[in-house]
Parts: sequence; structure tokens; C-alpha cells
Amino acid sequence: MRLVDVLAVAAFFLSTWLISAGWDVLSGRWRASTAPTLADLRAAVVSPGLHRPTFAASVMLTIPATYWFSLRLGLLKPYWTLFALVLVLRVDFVTSGRLMLQRFVGTVHGVCLAGAFAYLLPDHRAILVGIFLCALVRWPAQRRSAALGVGAINA
Repeated sequence: MRLVDVLAVAAFFLSTWLISAGWDVLSGRWRASTAPTLADLRAAVVSPGLHRPTFAASVMLTIPATYWFSLRLGLLKPYWTLFALVLVLRVDFVTSGRLMLQRFVGTVHGVCLAGAFAYLLPDHRAILVGIFLCALVRWPAQRRSAALGVGAINA
């Protein structure tokens, strides 16, 4: 790992935090952190729950099946389906289906919005402004609906 890579990642983290803090300042409300505490993370990692082997088995079957179907469908970049699958997989099966639907709906809306924006305003400066605006509305949209949040970040 090179120093420039570490600095790039640190810059992305800082810019993300600045966007989030900027939204808090503009909205007049400072949101509490929703990040889990170290104790919560440790408890989740060492939890001997019965759902973990079932989840591991489902992941073991789902990932190769997804890749196989992506190849059979002739997708140009089948690894994107794996990436999307990993993002929506959850231990809690009840919410997983809902999360997958919301991610799908949000992705379709985000791609349509981004395509329309780029078609109507093809200038690079306009697209950068659009990206910035999408980043600003992402968290408020996510609070209203996961589909809206995914749509904003995909746009």
C-alpha cells in the first residue's frame, strides 16, 4: 500500500464527512451518529447465533448462482451483479427481500435520472453540479425511503 493510496482514501472520507456536516449546517440540525459502537461490533462478531450458519450457507449458494446466471444472460460485466448482491445481503431474511426491491427501484430511478440529466445538460460542469446535489440529498432521501437514497447515490 502506497502513501498516496492512504491519502486518497483519507481525502474521500473527509470529503464525505464534510458533505454530511454541510447538510447538517444547512438544515440547522446536527444528526446523531448512527454508527455502531465498538462494543456492538464485537458482540455481533462473537455472537454464536443460529442464523449465522444458515446465512453462510445461503451466501455460499447465492454468489456462485448469481455469477452463473450473469454469465448465461451474457452481461458484459457480470461482477456488478455480485457487487449488488453483496450490498443487499443481510442476515435478517425478512428485510433482505425488501432491501433488494428498494435497491432495484432506487437503482432504476437513479440511472433514469442521471441519464436524463446528462442528456439535457451534457456539459461536464453541469454534471459535477448534479453529482454534488445528489450527494447532498442522499441522506435526507435515505431517511424517507431506502429506494430514494439509493436513487440519489446512483444518480
